[in-house]
Amino acid sequence: MSIVDQIVSRIISTQFEDIPENLVGSTKKFLLDTIGVAIAGSNAPGVKELIELLEEWGGKPESTIFVYGRRIPSPYAALANSTMVHARDFDDSYDPGRIHTFVSVFPSTLAIAERRGEITGKEFLTAIILGIDLICRLSLLAIKSKRGFLRTATCGAFGAAVSSSRILGLDSIKMSNALGIVYSQVAGNSQCVEERVLVKRIQPGFSAQAGVISTLLAEKGITGPKEIFKGKYGFFNLYYPGVIDEDLQGLVDFEKVKFMGTDLSFKPYPCCRSTHAGIDAAIQIMDKHNIPLEMIDRVNVLVPPSTYDTVGKPLEFKENPDVEAQFSLPYTIAVALINKSVSLEDFERKRVMENVLVHQMMRKVLITINEGLKKSDLSVSTPVIIEINLKDGKKIYHKVDYRKGSPENPFSWGQVIEKFNDCVHHAARTLKQERVERLVDVIMNLEHMEDVSLIAELIA
Repeated sequence: MSIVDQIVSRIISTQFEDIPENLVGSTKKFLLDTIGVAIAGSNAPGVKELIELLEEWGGKPESTIFVYGRRIPSPYAALANSTMVHARDFDDSYDPGRIHTFVSVFPSTLAIAERRGEITGKEFLTAIILGIDLICRLSLLAIKSKRGFLRTATCGAFGAAVSSSRILGLDSIKMSNALGIVYSQVAGNSQCVEERVLVKRIQPGFSAQAGVISTLLAEKGITGPKEIFKGKYGFFNLYYPGVIDEDLQGLVDFEKVKFMGTDLSFKPYPCCRSTHAGIDAAIQIMDKHNIPLEMIDRVNVLVPPSTYDTVGKPLEFKENPDVEAQFSLPYTIAVALINKSVSLEDFERKRVMENVLVHQMMRKVLITINEGLKKSDLSVSTPVIIEINLKDGKKIYHKVDYRKGSPENPFSWGQVIEKFNDCVHHAARTLKQERVERLVDVIMNLEHMEDVSLIAELIA
């Protein structure tokens, strides 16, 4: 069997009962978390404008736009809702692959589930888990390449396609075609991150939309290529060269690792994951030593090379100060030192531009590369060391090895719900409290639900 055949066979044959209980539990946590950040993202710059365009286009009322409530064609709904999930940079992270996962899979799967109707919670969870599994496996191979493709988008498209195909009940031939068709739409690059622009938050939405479109085309009988991963012009030869056939076995080594997705991380702060260890370090050192702000003379932060390249450079305000702040370690550390927290409000454009105290603290923050890291450690964002130099000559150090929200330092249900409730307060339109409470209850008991369309109704 080819790699695609093995993947498709596994997607079709896996039953809910095959999934470990702990993975079901963690998936429900991440689903609630993803819904929360989508609700908060409904009010982020760029989202309203996208939705206005999609509503202008109109079409068959199949699937629901979160918060706004209008029903539009399922590919458009996947695009809109995925953009909301990613808009605040508050969604999950698979740190080993440096990728977001639910942002592509959840909106596409729910959009297809609404279109089809009467999809149970067990069916929905199974499809989500299998899509996440494929994304994680792909990212572990793709991360070996230094090309500037954005893995959240490129790998996410395949996860969206298999999850949507599973919900639609495609057979093996049509599901294989769906994967081939989605490969024709794979896109996403890091230039939007380099320039800190709004399309960064839309790129995973294109992947979610592609997953839905590919599934519907395959259902109609459109064919796609089969050697999409190892063919002459396959995914790894074109996008991520250097991956050999032996490496590709990781995509289908289901005996060694039955399910990926158990090692995802929650994001406690609405900004790039590469900033989080530094934020943790700043908050922890201030909590422990209660340092008066006026005593701080200089803040040295030692980070891995990849962290410096992504978020360590001085902050420059251009077109999108909120996005620029999300990708700035000097800014986020300054906020953490002052507030002992980093919240959604800290990335509102007016506050980013006008918070004089933060700007003053930023000028004291110096980010440098930790030359002591081994070469094999260059792809990770920890450890981070913070050194605060006080005006009286005293120096205080703190080191963070495991970021808050990581598998080594995970969120409890209470922390997930607390973050969810905070996100709800930032919605573009007010959600009634009884609706919010019902959402929490529905997700916590999702495997007992008869039709997951209720999720979309409650978010709207």
